[in-house]
Amino acid sequence: MSLLLLCGCASTKQPTSVYICTGLKGDAFHRTPQCKGLSDCDGELGEITIPDAMEIGLHPCKICFPKDSIIKFEKAYPGVMN
Repeated sequence: MSLLLLCGCASTKQPTSVYICTGLKGDAFHRTPQCKGLSDCDGELGEITIPDAMEIGLHPCKICFPKDSIIKFEKAYPGVMN
């Protein structure tokens, strides 16, 4: 069983809100606040919508949004990953 299945990150359903690190190292948004991609966050965790995260220049976490999920994400939010 992979870590993605244990944390529930492998879900293909797009979340309505995502989690971000407000510190200087925060450049991605995450499905869950427990994502290992947030383990080195040098700020506080915040919860925002996907459009708001994209508006401030964040991209989907490669751990929380695996490749098949990224394809669905790109269809839902065209042009974001360019």
